[in-house]
Amino acid sequence: MAIIVSKNGKDAVKLDPSDFQLEDHLQEYIHRNPETIPLYEINEDIRLLVLAREFPTGSGPIDALGVDQSGQIYLIETKLYRNNDKRLVVAQVLDYGASLWRHSLDFSEFISILDSKAQRAFNMPFEEKLQEFFTIDLVQTEQLLTNVQKNLNSGNFKFVVLMDKLHDRLRDLIIYMNSNSNFDIYAVELEYYRHKDFEIIIPHLYGAEVKKEIKSSKKGLMLSDDEILQAYTEVGLRKQMEDYLAVYNAVKAGSRTISGISVALAAAKTLSFIQPHDPYTTACIGISPGRIPHIEVWTIKEKESAVAKALEFLCIEPIPMAKASGKVGKIPLQSFDPMTFIKFLDALGQA
Repeated sequence: MAIIVSKNGKDAVKLDPSDFQLEDHLQEYIHRNPETIPLYEINEDIRLLVLAREFPTGSGPIDALGVDQSGQIYLIETKLYRNNDKRLVVAQVLDYGASLWRHSLDFSEFISILDSKAQRAFNMPFEEKLQEFFTIDLVQTEQLLTNVQKNLNSGNFKFVVLMDKLHDRLRDLIIYMNSNSNFDIYAVELEYYRHKDFEIIIPHLYGAEVKKEIKSSKKGLMLSDDEILQAYTEVGLRKQMEDYLAVYNAVKAGSRTISGISVALAAAKTLSFIQPHDPYTTACIGISPGRIPHIEVWTIKEKESAVAKALEFLCIEPIPMAKASGKVGKIPLQSFDPMTFIKFLDALGQA
């Protein structure tokens, strides 16, 4: 396909397709311009933040790794059509996904790598970039990170293959896999044109039409209490989680009242006790089903000292706050005691 470019109806120029000269150029372009991946054809509300290039795995580096505002993780692989391994690109990106999932038990290490990448690319910490890009507050950031960890631990990834020209058999393979598996894998063919200092990209998305039909019949991902308990049984923390749920459900049902404290529930069932005020002045405690062995405490700078005093009931040393807002405490679930925790909530309600 050719494109005609003109200025004020004059000096029309016919542009023929150009080639990306290097895969590195394509990677950098996607990193700087994530809108090139037409996820709006899957869901018009999706916003993709490409966080890292060359993200390390045991099977080699992922070309690019990104997240959207719901905590979905995207593994992006770029390949030029002339490369002789184009038929292996699906196997390669799935291999990266398997390696990332297999070594995902240490979520803090995963976040540390993303933080290092974000500092280098955006000159700001990872969580601060999330808040800026998605325009979210502390509670929403906590919920997003909880969803990211849940997807990481379960190996629930979105795979995206980008090429300057899509091989017919690769297109058929992707459609076949989306029709017969639980994977979300998409192919994006990029038409590339150059005119003076301008670059023109026309993306074509394949695979989304199949997953739309499948997902329309799926139920939500809300977990039951039994499912949460089973998840924590697997990590030896069932009794502690039972005690936590007992307090949470009592506050939720109104059978136990704690002044200044209510509960909140995120999409992936993040169980949080919060001060129900302006979201930008909220302290919250959340825990998610899976492999998180502690309860996290978040607040804003103005409440840091008050929340630190509340943490004294649990003999918890506060985490120094390095920026305007963020995490100030981690309560080990291993030593969870309901009555002491309720005293902490009473103090938190007054913070």
